[in-house]
Amino acid sequence: MVSIPAEQLTSILEKLEKLETGMGNSLKPKRSTEHTATLRELNGKLVIGLVKVYQILNKATQKMEDKVDLNLRNGEKIEKVTMDYLDYLNDAPKVKVKLLEQKAENVAPVNEGTINMVNSKDDRMFLDKTVDMEVTYCEYVSKVEVLEGDSKGEIFKIDNKFLND
Repeated sequence: MVSIPAEQLTSILEKLEKLETGMGNSLKPKRSTEHTATLRELNGKLVIGLVKVYQILNKATQKMEDKVDLNLRNGEKIEKVTMDYLDYLNDAPKVKVKLLEQKAENVAPVNEGTINMVNSKDDRMFLDKTVDMEVTYCEYVSKVEVLEGDSKGEIFKIDNKFLND
């Protein structure tokens, strides 16, 4: 036999009663309409574009070094910066941004043509036919508000591929 203190027993009975009375009256959870993401900040400027990562040979040490080309947002101007990739990852802290609106832009076909379609072995009929194909690609652009860091309160548009890097 197990003994339970009186306070714990009443707490358990109250929870059980709440569960029983709530059956059938469950509310649909409210959909979240606020979304946040992260951007990196470097020397007080937001990184709004990671252009490319590449390797170059350091002639002094004869070793390959990883470099990165970045676009930094300085007010309404865009600065292009090249720096060591590992320094970028280690020294550029992430700041939260709130997504205010998101739109699909630059909807374009990536690949068009035909493809041969063959039914699987499970199908009783074996048909080999050519079907038209179109693969499209869509880029999303978001309007964001910076919630932290030196650029707090700024509102601007950014391509979604540069969020959460």
